[in-house]
Amino acid sequence: MVASNGQLFKEKTQKIPPKPTVLEVIPENIPGELKAIPNWMCWCYELRQNNQGDWKWTKPPLQVNSRYARSDQPRTWTTFERVLEHYSSPFGTEPNGIGFRPTGDMIGSDLDHCRDPVSGEIDEWAWEIIRLINSYTEISPSGTGVRIFCYGKLPPGRRKNGNVEMYDQSSPKYLTITGHHLPGTPRTLERRQTEVERAHAEYLGAQSDKPLGEREPIAVEPMRRIEPRSLPGWVTLEDIIQRASQAANGSKFLNLWRGNVAVHTPKADVY
Repeated sequence: MVASNGQLFKEKTQKIPPKPTVLEVIPENIPGELKAIPNWMCWCYELRQNNQGDWKWTKPPLQVNSRYARSDQPRTWTTFERVLEHYSSPFGTEPNGIGFRPTGDMIGSDLDHCRDPVSGEIDEWAWEIIRLINSYTEISPSGTGVRIFCYGKLPPGRRKNGNVEMYDQSSPKYLTITGHHLPGTPRTLERRQTEVERAHAEYLGAQSDKPLGEREPIAVEPMRRIEPRSLPGWVTLEDIIQRASQAANGSKFLNLWRGNVAVHTPKADVY
């Protein structure tokens, strides 16, 4: 039986996932170590069909002239200032975000599908890696993953295993950047060679094929509190969030902080 054009259109549209929402970039939170290196590019969601016929929203990198960039071709990269200008005031293809290509002894770790975008809760397996590496960490554009940036050198072996990816200069990959810093983690890139080797061995090494939920937890010390410079009366945003969330109405504050205003707003007033 031959399907009509209408039936074919219906089958196709049913397989197309909705376009993901995107967190807006917060430039001031992005570490200066990353901003200083001209390995930047923009990116834009693009719907593509794989060999199995499934449709997926991909994130190809873009130059500031709206042409495709290549994460393995430095001539298509540029400075942070230029990508931020194009992201803020686009001319041509409107980018959804910005990205960075690790270089030198920088390592970017990508933990996918580990965070609830509504509640902000992060899976324990991801927290183990975050606590272990203990360097600048931020939320991914979709709000469902995290990125960790540090200094070190990746051991030989895999760079991707399931929801865990680790890339460095030798890896032809770029990572999206949002500036949505994860409270409680450092705001700078830290040198973490020993920790990177442990994380790589556990999640990307030869013995790392056990499902994430069935692994023995990595023995790590509690995350060190990163204190600001000793200035009288200095209060950080993290301090304010922590104190407000521990108040009697802390649950209401957290819902409002995460943008879930409908929980505390009469339906008639929601637009």
